[in-house]
Formats: sequence, C-alpha cells, structure tokens
Amino acid sequence: MDKKEKITFSNSVMFFNSGNYGVPVNDLVFKSDPVAMSVQVIMLTLQNIFFVFVWHFLLAVSGNR
Repeated sequence: MDKKEKITFSNSVMFFNSGNYGVPVNDLVFKSDPVAMSVQVIMLTLQNIFFVFVWHFLLAVSGNR
C-alpha cells in the first residue's frame, strides 16, 4: 500500500462508536441519573470533536504531502 492508501485505511478503522455502548451502560449503571448522563454525553462529544475530526483531518492532510 502506498501512503495515501495507508492513511485512508487507518482513518476507516480508527473511528469508534462509544455512543451506542456508553450511553446505555451509563443509563443502566447510574439508574437514569441526569448528571451522569450529562457527563457521558459531554465526554462523547469532546472525544468526537478532538479525536475523530482533528486527528483524522491531520492524517488526511499528511497524505497529500
């Protein structure tokens, strides 16, 4: 694989979907506590913003060099 293909492949396997698992587990463990759910949603949002968007954008840009 060349560099662009490696970066495209790594971007496709690095996406995570913790919302499908984290939110129901949080609801089960903390018995519908609104504070715990708020923290879970904020952490999920921050992870998606900083990890998914920023990191994958930097990887995609580095493939053009």
